Amino acid sequence: AAAAVLVRTDWNYAQTRLAAWEKEFANQPDFLEALAEHYRDNGPLVKAEAALKRVIDVAPDVWRYRDLARVYRSLGDTDGYVQTLEKALEQPEMGLAHTRVRVELARHFMDKKEWDTALSYAREAARSYSGDSLECLADCYEAMGDLERAEEWVRKCAERYQQTGYEWFFWCKRTGVGDVEAAARLAKESLESKSGEQSTLAETTGVFLLLSRETAKAVDVFRTDFDRNHNPYTGLHCALLLDESGDHQGCEWTLQAIVERGERYKSGGEILSQEIDLAHLMQTAIADNGKLKIDAVESLIKRAGDAEGTNLEYFVGRFLELHGEKEHGREFLLRAARSASTNKYNHILACDRLRRQGVKLDTQPAESQPAASQPSGARQQS
Repeated sequence: AAAAVLVRTDWNYAQTRLAAWEKEFANQPDFLEALAEHYRDNGPLVKAEAALKRVIDVAPDVWRYRDLARVYRSLGDTDGYVQTLEKALEQPEMGLAHTRVRVELARHFMDKKEWDTALSYAREAARSYSGDSLECLADCYEAMGDLERAEEWVRKCAERYQQTGYEWFFWCKRTGVGDVEAAARLAKESLESKSGEQSTLAETTGVFLLLSRETAKAVDVFRTDFDRNHNPYTGLHCALLLDESGDHQGCEWTLQAIVERGERYKSGGEILSQEIDLAHLMQTAIADNGKLKIDAVESLIKRAGDAEGTNLEYFVGRFLELHGEKEHGREFLLRAARSASTNKYNHILACDRLRRQGVKLDTQPAESQPAASQPSGARQQS
C-alpha cells in the first residue's frame, strides 16, 4: 500500500525503488493500478497496458478491463478496445458496471454509424433504466431518424428522474417535435421542486422561461442570479432581454457590471473570460451605434472552442438582430443551431428561435451528444 501511495504522490522517489517494487509487489493490485495510472497519464502507454494486463491476471473485474480498453483506444487499437470491453461484460456484475460498458460500446458504434450494433448495446443497457442508458438509447434512435421512439425514451428518462425532468422539454424545443405541452408541465414541476441559489439552477429556470415565452419572468431570474453570483452567462441573457424590451440603460448597466464583476464567478474553476470580453465588445458597439467588431468576435469564438463558442454565437446573433443586422444575426444563430454541442442551452435557444422565424432545421446527430461519461442529464452552459 505504501509503495502504491508513493507511485501516485512521489514519482521521483518511486523511480529509485521501482525495479525492486515491481518484483516485490508483482501480485499486488493496488500497486499495479497505481503504476498503470501513472503510465496512462504520463506515458508510455504500452507500460500502462502491461500493468493493467498484470492486474487483470491477478484480480480481474469489469473496471480493470474497461481501463485497459481505454488504453487500447488511446493507442489507436480499435479492435483491442472493443474486444476488451466485451471481455469486461464477461466479468461478474458490479452495480451498473455492465450497463456503463454497454453504453460506452453503443456510443462507440454510433460514432462509427454502425446502427444495428449500436442499437443492440443501447437497448440492452436501457434495461437497467439508468439515466445515462436511457439517454443513450434515445440518442441512438434520434441519430437513426426515429424521433418518435427517441422521444419515448427521453420522456421515460424525464419521468423517472424528475430532478432533470426538464430535459424532455428541452429535447422537444431542440428537435422541433414532441408533446411540448406535457413536457412543459413536467419541466415546471421539476424546476418548482428545486430550491437554492446555485447559478446552474438559475440558468436552467431562465432558459425554460425564455423557451416558454415568459420573457419578463426570465429577465427577473437572470437578473437576480447575476446580482447574486455575477455569472456572465446569466448577465448576458439579462442584458440582451433588457435591450429587446427597450430598457437600453438597463442593458448598458448590466454589460458594464459583467465587465467589472464577471471575474468573480467561476464555472468548473474557470473564469468565463470570453463572455466577459464579449460584454465589453457589446459595450463598445453600443457606443459606436451598434457596430460590433466581427473580427474580434470571431477571435473570441475561436478561443472559446466549439462548446463555449456555441454560447457566444447565440449571444452575438441576438445582439446583431437587436441592432439592425438581422441577416447577419441569423448567420450566427444558424451557427449556434448547427453546433455539435447540443448540450448547450444556447444551442436549444437558437434552434427554437430560428424555427419560430420559419427556418427549417435538421435535428443534430446523436454522436454530437455529450460523452457518455458525463453525469446523467448534465448540461454545461457557462
